[in-house]
Amino acid sequence: MKILIIYRHFWPDSPPYASMLRSISARLAAEGHDVTIWAEMPCYKLSDGSLSPSRREVIDGVNVERFRRLPFWSRSGLVRTLAKLAFVPRILVKTLTARAAGYDFDLVWTATIPPVLQGWCGRIVARLFGSQFLYHCQDLYPELAEHMGMITQEGALSRMARAIERRNRERADLLVTLSEDMRTTVTALAEPRRTVIINNFLLEDFGASKESEPAAHETAETNRPDLSFPVAVAGESSDEEALDIIFAGNMGQFQGLTEFLQGFIATATETPVRLTFMGDGKAAADLRQLAKDDPRVRFIPQLPFEEAKEIIAQYDFGLISLEPGIHRYAFPSKTLTYLGLGLPIIALVEEDSDLGRLVRDARVGMVIGKRDEPSIAAAIETLAQRSAVHSEERGRVLSLYSEAYSREARLDQWVAAIEQLGSAPLRSRAK
Repeated sequence: MKILIIYRHFWPDSPPYASMLRSISARLAAEGHDVTIWAEMPCYKLSDGSLSPSRREVIDGVNVERFRRLPFWSRSGLVRTLAKLAFVPRILVKTLTARAAGYDFDLVWTATIPPVLQGWCGRIVARLFGSQFLYHCQDLYPELAEHMGMITQEGALSRMARAIERRNRERADLLVTLSEDMRTTVTALAEPRRTVIINNFLLEDFGASKESEPAAHETAETNRPDLSFPVAVAGESSDEEALDIIFAGNMGQFQGLTEFLQGFIATATETPVRLTFMGDGKAAADLRQLAKDDPRVRFIPQLPFEEAKEIIAQYDFGLISLEPGIHRYAFPSKTLTYLGLGLPIIALVEEDSDLGRLVRDARVGMVIGKRDEPSIAAAIETLAQRSAVHSEERGRVLSLYSEAYSREARLDQWVAAIEQLGSAPLRSRAK
């Protein structure tokens, strides 16, 4: 099958999905598919502008074609904003040019960022090529924006976005999303031809060998974390009895981290527990201010994944926290990172969510369903007294990951989904 993947960011650009696409596309190419990716030169963060891969190259058997960055991209925030908006029209022009030159594809694949617009772009490109359309929904918009109050549900913008997104989903020959909760939300707006759940996976370290995914027992030590590592507070002696919790990722508006931190601070000062935040985001400054008087809380800046995973693997628990209701529109990819590194999970999330059921049913951590300060504090104190069972939980994490959540298991799912799509009869492309 000739596959065209359209997404602005591709490895070595820095967002996780850029690296994920490299792993998926490489596997599909290895299975005999002809895969092409249309992207832009690395541009996710300003620092990515220092990366200068070839505009046309073959990576792992995948044909990669990149647009140039707009002039003055590195000097002007306005230009960087315009570049985000310009990607879709640049893709449409490239599509018309490629079609006129005789190029064709069996499948066009895109994701959900920028919201709604990227799906529309993928749908139109698929129509122009007369190909099937794969819509990879990592986040669900406009529902997520409505839920968080970013747009008014009954407003004109919401109605327009829903109308476009409804057609995006209806016209998808295959819509891939991350959880059963998300599939329910997808189909409430529109019914794709086929919907499949394929969750994300632990990112590959492309700086190392192709056998770069470490076995979980190689990255997750069953002994206490080495707190002489960068996680230690300067001048602090190592407390071998302390329970160490880490949140690694974006400290944004969907995480509800303030509630967890307030509960943590409310624990008894003699409770042997420490909390580390790794990363950055809109909520980082407020979290730092809230924790300034608690020496058990520390912050680590965002690090390249290859470095970050070595630190994360030393902790006892990985924290996942979501604002109420968010599980219906997104699934935190850090879940797979924690599992892949052998960490049990503390999940501040609804108990009846997919994530809550996973943690509870597989016994790979603790679900905190009540979000009030006393309940969170009590849960943390309970965990701190359960040190004897942490090694058992790690063992279950290792088994769960290797059996169901490894990168290879996920890539096998992608191969199967594409093979089924290739064997399905084409429906009319008069859209």
